[in-house]
Amino acid sequence: ALFALCAFMGGPVHNYVGGERGSEDFYRKVLDIRNSIPELTIGEWNYTAIKSTDDMIFTILRSYNGNHTIVVINFNPKQADFRLQIPIEDLNLNEELNYTVYDAFNNTFLKGPNGRMNFKGREISNLKMRMNPYSIAVLQIREAESNAKKE
Repeated sequence: ALFALCAFMGGPVHNYVGGERGSEDFYRKVLDIRNSIPELTIGEWNYTAIKSTDDMIFTILRSYNGNHTIVVINFNPKQADFRLQIPIEDLNLNEELNYTVYDAFNNTFLKGPNGRMNFKGREISNLKMRMNPYSIAVLQIREAESNAKKE
């Protein structure tokens, strides 16, 4: 979890020589994700924009060119159930439009209320999550394609 924190914060990744031994796949995955999402490499960062109801959850908001990714790291030694308080106005998200929340680290879409793949903007503002101990999520918030079909 600490390596992921350093990799997603911005700037160079710091690691002790040989520190990756036994965890090469994890390191490769973190670096591949970092390099594939522009807001993680060249975007602006904010460590205080996203609030969690659990003090052991650390978040980083990364933004670039109107896209937003939230890195979520659980530093709990046990499973955590919590909510992320996301300032949708600051992210220019419309509370009535549909958005997807894709977890790039775990290769899955979060499901909204009633098991839907899409969230209304207002539903994202108080996002419910569950994470395993010392786990990571990289949440990409994108406008849903269903919005374009309505126009």
